Amino acid sequence: MIKTKRYIDSTLKFLYRNKAIDMPKVWLKYFRDLKKLKKTQDDDEFTISPDYPCLADNTDSSGDFGRYVYQDSWAFKHLLSKKPKKLVDIASSTYFVAFAAQFTLVESVDIRLLSTSMKAIKSKIGDAKSLPYQNNSVKALSSLSVIEHIGLGRYGDEVDYNGMQKAIDEMKRVLAFNGMILVAFPVGKKNEVVFNAHRICTPEKVYVMFEGLKLIDEKYALSDKIISKKEYDKIDRPYSYGCYYFTKLK
Repeated sequence: MIKTKRYIDSTLKFLYRNKAIDMPKVWLKYFRDLKKLKKTQDDDEFTISPDYPCLADNTDSSGDFGRYVYQDSWAFKHLLSKKPKKLVDIASSTYFVAFAAQFTLVESVDIRLLSTSMKAIKSKIGDAKSLPYQNNSVKALSSLSVIEHIGLGRYGDEVDYNGMQKAIDEMKRVLAFNGMILVAFPVGKKNEVVFNAHRICTPEKVYVMFEGLKLIDEKYALSDKIISKKEYDKIDRPYSYGCYYFTKLK
């Protein structure tokens, strides 16, 4: 019964977000606006085509940054401060990769090829659990909202309970001495595998998984801001994206 109620609640929230519950009113406004637009047209330079109705964009807010934007901007800030000649990125968002490519060469590694015409981006097929690089050879490495999925089959990869740790061990292996790793993934009050979506880790688990590296910076991206570890602990560790900058010492 509890699971059924949760499913119904989530479905209703989805419909509400997409204005499906209020659809008659939305469609009525759409047709009224279309009629008014045609009526006020005083030239023949544009063809008015009602082929792409956007019914869920009439909101009270223009949007917010959200966790992805906070984590990407956090990582971008660190890249700008170092300006590495080359960045190896493991399957981060296309937005982050494209912005990073404005000032450095980016080699994108993913199980799915990243298609782009940008000359500063080189895309190659690769497995995060077996990176195609030699030991201590990569000076700058990033992977944002990726490694928490590895081994859960969500993106066509093989199921592997230890997939996340194997990917971390590979990053530690290929990272050059004094190099940088920028990673972000879900964190919270307890360690949990939300199959087949992602994993959630406690900060303490993160420190153990990246044992052997030195932590340079640590932030926590909420839906409305990014905060320090001290602030995160103070608000009782809600679901967020932990943002971590590690380096390898000799």
